[in-house]
Amino acid sequence: MKDQTTGRQTLGKQGFALLFAALTGLATFAFAALVGPVRLFAVATGETILIPVWYQALAGVLFGVLMAEAVIDFREFQHWLRRLAPTIILMLLGVLRGLRWAGRFTPSGHAVVASYFLLHQLAAHRAGRSWKLVLGAAILTITALYKLFVLRDAATLLLGVGTGLFAWGVVQVCSTVVALRSRAFHRRHDGDGG
Repeated sequence: MKDQTTGRQTLGKQGFALLFAALTGLATFAFAALVGPVRLFAVATGETILIPVWYQALAGVLFGVLMAEAVIDFREFQHWLRRLAPTIILMLLGVLRGLRWAGRFTPSGHAVVASYFLLHQLAAHRAGRSWKLVLGAAILTITALYKLFVLRDAATLLLGVGTGLFAWGVVQVCSTVVALRSRAFHRRHDGDGG
């Protein structure tokens, strides 16, 4: 993609998102390989199962797309809260995904990120929406199949999807409040000037 002001070739938003997704997926894979297999307690069966490194890296790919979009939003939005909101959302998702370390019956971190990701892409109407939806659906499908047929653990899958839906709902409420406050602020200041 050519930059209109300089005429130089640039990566573009889609290329940036793809690159970021690939890098975070690889970083997650490398970190998981260094740390070693994660032991997961399957609630339904009572077994402790080793989670493969490739599976752990899947959530990193979606998280990478969300991180790339947060960087793009930070550069494009003027209002400070709209600039910081994506970063705050990513931290919230990270905390929600990390809940699995808090106890035995916790949401699937992959399902949290994937369900949030899909709703975010459906609502945002960003460029590249189609490939992002396919990617998110594929990762949620792999997660569901792995949870249901390998781990036999539908409970944490459903809890993860519910938690992702809840996080998306919180984001929508916060975005609506910011938009309404911003609109009210502009009405007051536009009215003062003329």
